[in-house]
This record gives sequence, structure tokens and C-alpha cells, in this order.
Amino acid sequence: METNFVEYKILSDKAGIILDAPHAKPPKADKFTGEIAKVVAERLKAPYVISKVSRLTQADLNRDENYPLPLQKQARLEYVNVLKHIKAGTNKPVIHIALHGIKDSYGYDFIIGTRHGKICDLKTAEKIKNLLETEFKKFNLQPVVVIDKLFPGDPSLEKLKKQIGGNYQIVQLEISRKFRDNYQKETIEVLKNVLKNLNLA
Repeated sequence: METNFVEYKILSDKAGIILDAPHAKPPKADKFTGEIAKVVAERLKAPYVISKVSRLTQADLNRDENYPLPLQKQARLEYVNVLKHIKAGTNKPVIHIALHGIKDSYGYDFIIGTRHGKICDLKTAEKIKNLLETEFKKFNLQPVVVIDKLFPGDPSLEKLKKQIGGNYQIVQLEISRKFRDNYQKETIEVLKNVLKNLNLA
């Protein structure tokens, strides 16, 4: 569905997963995050939410409603309401994977951001880390995967978790440009398998 500020689709209410790309829209986009989120969601038959606004000039969905951009209040409210609508459709535990992009120069390929356990429990984060490493080995790739280094997640994610409520966890997943671009097909397949095998309690 198209709304003013996001594109979203509920492919199934049974997945227990939401794929999200809050910085997909240029200028200052996290390149390829929208495409990756959509393809992984389609393969899992999971809901996805893709930003239609630029974080540089319009609104940043990864910041709270008081962030100083001209469309911030309206966009953030709509984003939260869309996520609430998706969560309301399932009684299962839900993990919300928000895809972001980092420069290769940071030295990490995947950063699993949990706000140090405040938006996702560290046991689940460790399981994601182990699954990422295991699945990439099948492609003879050894990405550097860390938890809560450099970008553990914006503080607004703690507020978002409370706003959604229930058994709802969020991971801010930073992906290096190399894995978003050069290894995009492998990254899509690995993310699909990681989330398929996560088995949230």
C-alpha cells in the first residue's frame, strides 16, 4: 500500500517479521536497503515498510517526532501507525529488522544494533550474529559481524518499541556498502535464511 510517507505491504500476518528501510529514499539514501528489504520480505512472505521521504530534506523515520525536519511529525506518526497496524495482525512475537547502510571504511560488514539490549535481547542478537556468519560461509564469505559497535541504534527506537508494545523486538541492522552492492544476491539469500531460522520464542 502507498501512504504519504511510506510504502508498505502485508504479505502475511503469520511471519513474525517486519523488514524496514527507513532511509531508502534519496538524497542521502542508504543505497539498496529498500530493494533488499522488499526482496527478503517477499521471499519470506513477511510485511515490509519502505520510506518514501528523504532524511536530508523531508523527514527521518529513524528519529522521533521532534526531529527538526519539515515533515517529521506527520511522517513519524504515519510510520508508527503503520507498524502498529502490522503488529496488530499477529499474536506471534515480532522482530522488526530496520536495514541501514554503513561505509566500508568503518571496518564492519554487519552491525546488529540493540541499544545494548534495550530494543532486542542480546541472546537474540547473538543468534542473529551466529546465523549470519554460518550462512555466509556457504558462499565462502566471512563478513565482520558485531553487536552494538559504532551504531547501536537511535534512542527513538526505544520509544518506538514502547509505542508498538507487546512481544516486539527491533534490530537496527547496518550493512556495509560491499555487502549491499557487490554481494547483494548473497546478502538477500542469507538474510532470508537467518530470519527463517530465527525461531523467536
